Amino acid sequence: MKWHTAHAICTVAALALATVLAGQAHADCSGSQRISHDEAGCLEASWNNDVDALSNGRVTATNECASYGTVGLKIELNSCTAIYRTLSTGTEYLIGTQTCDVEAVVCCKDRGDLCNISDVVSADSCRDQFLKSPASETCQNPSTSYSPTYSADSDTLCIVTARCEQPDNQLDWTGLEVEWLEVPDLHNCDGELRVGAC
Repeated sequence: MKWHTAHAICTVAALALATVLAGQAHADCSGSQRISHDEAGCLEASWNNDVDALSNGRVTATNECASYGTVGLKIELNSCTAIYRTLSTGTEYLIGTQTCDVEAVVCCKDRGDLCNISDVVSADSCRDQFLKSPASETCQNPSTSYSPTYSADSDTLCIVTARCEQPDNQLDWTGLEVEWLEVPDLHNCDGELRVGAC
């Protein structure tokens, strides 16, 4: 009886370890998961292989979309082991590479939430955001789409329409364009969708 219990525990532990190792193997930042920093709108990166007399290198990297999630990056080095980092804030990071020359800095889709806004924002995620809002309790038939116009001066907008209850309990269509991050704060104000409490 004891042997069966121990065997079962070992089997469960082995399966758990295999799952962890398989997840790590898949998070290797290769193929379609590897995005050049020039093509990753959410990763700003530059590097210098000679920051001092010892030829030490340094990478400067910033998550340009910190409000939307984490950015995973890989620093590919000449004849050295790659360096991985996860950027969770919009703070500029300085990463030393010692005497190893930087060959490239890439964004890893499998090590962070996003490399580009479109990795997070979609018509479906706009709908998911709306379903978190107080307005979803008194509005029916929500329809969502989005406008992928994110830049330093413009936020990504969700376009939300729904049939919302009015003071006379009738339902009428209402809609608006709202920043993706603000959709969970939508309220039904007498049949009109608004950001924030009525």
